[in-house]
Amino acid sequence: MGITPINTDYESHEIPKTETYTANLEFEPDTEETISFVESPSECCVGIVDIIGSTKIAAKLSYSQVGKYYGTFLNTMSIIVKRFGGVVVKNGGDSLLYYFQGISTDDKSVFFKCLECSLTMVETHSAINTKLRQEKLPQLDYRVSADYGKVTLATSSNSTYHDIFGSPVNFCSKINSKAAPNTAVIGGDLHQMSKGLNGYEFQEVQSYSVGFKHQYPIFTVSRNEAQYARVVQAAIEKTLLDMGKPVLDTVSTRIFMQYGCLLAGCYARPSMLKSVLSEMFGNSHADIITSIKMNLGEQVRQQPIQKFLSKL
Repeated sequence: MGITPINTDYESHEIPKTETYTANLEFEPDTEETISFVESPSECCVGIVDIIGSTKIAAKLSYSQVGKYYGTFLNTMSIIVKRFGGVVVKNGGDSLLYYFQGISTDDKSVFFKCLECSLTMVETHSAINTKLRQEKLPQLDYRVSADYGKVTLATSSNSTYHDIFGSPVNFCSKINSKAAPNTAVIGGDLHQMSKGLNGYEFQEVQSYSVGFKHQYPIFTVSRNEAQYARVVQAAIEKTLLDMGKPVLDTVSTRIFMQYGCLLAGCYARPSMLKSVLSEMFGNSHADIITSIKMNLGEQVRQQPIQKFLSKL
């Protein structure tokens, strides 16, 4: 069994420009594996969700129980990733690595998807444990971490799956342990790109050392219900104003007279708005709701906004 010598004469042997760089170490034919790296790195959001202390828990379970225990968690998290348009890379036993791509300078929808995915995972904690209880399995806790940056994609001839490499993957793994149980944290680069998005609250919790005199900030991310209410109110007001100021005034007055509530309260109680619009416009109120949805813009991707719209 021999290994092909590696040529280190870089000045006289340039790597040819092709679609992929291929690292091929020639061993015996039945063990040969080719890993291909995509030439151009991609800007991606990378995420990891990891169970806390699963090794000790799994050690007390039977073989079939271990399968149900990990399967319930990993399958649920994979479904969430795919629901938001992410790509599952692999699982590491008790963790899942995934990413979101398609980032452009004028489109921040990928950052919405990544943050929504992280928070939906956190919010699914109770549902997962309910299912585990039904199977008479131990409860679990986990942490979610995410970051943003350039990664290199790779494929293997021996696998139908692909892998990702780069600083965002490394940082995402390092900062995961900084999250409190059943919460989500993000790295400084992802925070920089998403801090202007409505509906989220960020709080710096710690910094991670990346070398002498260099600290990488870490932030918790959670929902900001007050911001959601303001976003919904603005969308409703714009929709009604487009129909004429008298319409806005009439709807606002009816909501206050019938429910003792201002327009801002429609986010928490969407049935009020639905009832008043139905009384005033009949079946045509559906068109008004469609206009409200359009005026919400990118916010319609957020879980609380979707719940609000589903109740109208």
